Amino acid sequence: MIQKTKQAFLNFYNTKRKIALGAIGGVVLLITAGVILLFSFRTPAPPEDLRATTRSYEAINLTWVDSQRSDNYNIYRAEEAATGYEKVATTANRHYLDTGLDPETTYYYMITKVIGEKESEYSNSAHATTEGVGVVTGLKAGEVGHDYIKLEWDHFEGSEGYVVYRSDGRDRPYTRVRSTTQNYYFDSDLERRKPYYYVVTQIIDGEETEYSTQLEVATRDWACGTAVEYDGNFYRTVELGGRCWFAENLNYETQTGSWCYGDQEVNCDRFGRLYEWETAMSGSITESARGICPEGWYIPTDEDFKILEREVGMERVESNDSGWRGEELKIGDKLKDTSKCSEVDEDFCGSSNVDILLGGSRSSAGAFRYMGTHAFLWTSTITNDAAWRRLFSLDNPGVHRDTGTLKNAFFVRCIQEN
Repeated sequence: MIQKTKQAFLNFYNTKRKIALGAIGGVVLLITAGVILLFSFRTPAPPEDLRATTRSYEAINLTWVDSQRSDNYNIYRAEEAATGYEKVATTANRHYLDTGLDPETTYYYMITKVIGEKESEYSNSAHATTEGVGVVTGLKAGEVGHDYIKLEWDHFEGSEGYVVYRSDGRDRPYTRVRSTTQNYYFDSDLERRKPYYYVVTQIIDGEETEYSTQLEVATRDWACGTAVEYDGNFYRTVELGGRCWFAENLNYETQTGSWCYGDQEVNCDRFGRLYEWETAMSGSITESARGICPEGWYIPTDEDFKILEREVGMERVESNDSGWRGEELKIGDKLKDTSKCSEVDEDFCGSSNVDILLGGSRSSAGAFRYMGTHAFLWTSTITNDAAWRRLFSLDNPGVHRDTGTLKNAFFVRCIQEN
């Protein structure tokens, strides 16, 4: 009897305990749900310690502190301290670079934090003033030759143009050289091995700024490998076998006897001009004639081309042959531009830096042909009623030597006099 009473008591106790625990759990669940519900309706706290720092004449950097998580931050900007704020950006970072601003202008900022669909109140306000636009910066010599200097400087989006000034002495007056809308200028026809002094201004809202910092730079005693300026064009040069060659086809405009491929000026800029032989030679029939080349240069002879070919590996005996030569050693590919070799991934492709481009030709009947697949170059060596020439092909790694009718139009390279 006592045992039954004890068991009944235990059963009663356990039943009540479960009921009590269930009630407590329910209360905890209700409290948790209430807290979650409370926070779901709560506005996020705004970010703190917003700071604005001037970065340039058109940029201000913003940073802030936030110890809690956030989905995004909205950036608000105004040009008055207490009104007119507009959202200009949204970012997930705790920093933002505001660009494209006006020079010498004060900007005011506030930001908010976004969690889900809830946006905080504004942060504290911060402001900064963009820098003013003054003198040109970054003036330097980008390239220097024996008779030219290329000037370069920092570009400013708000500039309406630039003015270049030059002096031949550090403390001597400046002479206005040229105005330009570009942030560079080629100053040519200068004296060899002479120092020049430059300043540059820019035009903003119709007004010219003060001079930039002075740049002193001297022209060089010309050496092969430096560009040659001729009739407004600059030509790269390359030395092979002790001889200096143009590394670009001549683009010297004549009144007659020369053409741009397809009569399109863009092809002259890309490949150079196509010349009849007599035009290229300026009427001369003498080997090594200057022709249309600049002073101190001439139209290369058949022998000059042989020397060039031997310099990149062709055997002497083979260089005297006609037809395709140097195929096994890929002499043509070595002389071509790197994008026009028969095997463009090979190390030898374009290794000479002579950079022959496949710009085609013009027949004596006036037909333009072979752009992108062939290139023909004149020599100054005449035989009977034809002149020796060189042919390069996209599909052949060698160099073809034969003669061409004088009324055909081919490209011209220049070689420096010894």
